[in-house]
Amino acid sequence: TVVEKLVEETAKDDQHLRHLISICEAQRQVGETALNDNSSRSHQIIRLTIQSTLRETADCVKSFVATLNFVDLAGSERAAQTHADGTRLKEGCHINLSLMTLTTVIRKLRSELLFDFRKLIELL
Repeated sequence: TVVEKLVEETAKDDQHLRHLISICEAQRQVGETALNDNSSRSHQIIRLTIQSTLRETADCVKSFVATLNFVDLAGSERAAQTHADGTRLKEGCHINLSLMTLTTVIRKLRSELLFDFRKLIELL
């Protein structure tokens, strides 16, 4: 499994974080369909891990870590409703296939079975 454009960055400050998020936003693929002028044509997962260190005394340091996952999934489509053809039809098929795969992964995770979707599990 290949995850395109998968990168890990360390934000130096809030301005740098905003810049990184704007890069992610610019990479989103959108297109027009009969149902939606700005239809998401790609999935995007942004994982934000915040680490904070608190020094209570010279000998006592506490570290806190929190992780937030922001997930933007392209919506499932029915070609008859979107009147898609050509490139949009192929995109819609790819979107539906990837959503079906994600559904399978989530169901397998819930049932605690082992399977080979390691890259996606790592992201989730």
